Amino acid sequence: MSTIEGTEPRSTTWAGHLARACTNHPDLTAVFESPSGRLALLLRHTLVPLMEERPAWLTETRASARRIIGDLRASGVTRKVLVVQWLEIARADDILWSWTCCYEADPIRRAQLTGLARRYVLDDLFLGDRMARRMRAGCAVAAAVCRECPTLAHSCSPGRPWLRPNRS
Repeated sequence: MSTIEGTEPRSTTWAGHLARACTNHPDLTAVFESPSGRLALLLRHTLVPLMEERPAWLTETRASARRIIGDLRASGVTRKVLVVQWLEIARADDILWSWTCCYEADPIRRAQLTGLARRYVLDDLFLGDRMARRMRAGCAVAAAVCRECPTLAHSCSPGRPWLRPNRS
């Protein structure tokens, strides 16, 4: 049973040869399948490397992905294959939570990476909402200042939209 509720690996007609092709790769954590048949590889590497680690991370993930995809192709897989680590974090989160897990080598690492992706997406949503609220509040304050102080009216130019009065 998977460590992530509701995303248990399922068996498919190709799971046997897929599993044989995947077991020789310690860098592979899991393989996901989309409803349209695309595959996504989740490697053991982090989803968000530090800037100073990024060149080495890219080299390692590229080498791992080439070996794994080569073995999958040799075993007859002709589907398009994505590498989750190379995707934007929101797309990675979508794949990890909504695609079907077909092969799972390391359920603990899969749970860690899935949780990490979800935390980043939720943080982005929270910060985006906060920023939108601040922008709306800032525009309202600037509009009030412009209406109340005619000497600042010259500041309400197209180049300074935060000082433009709200005329709606």
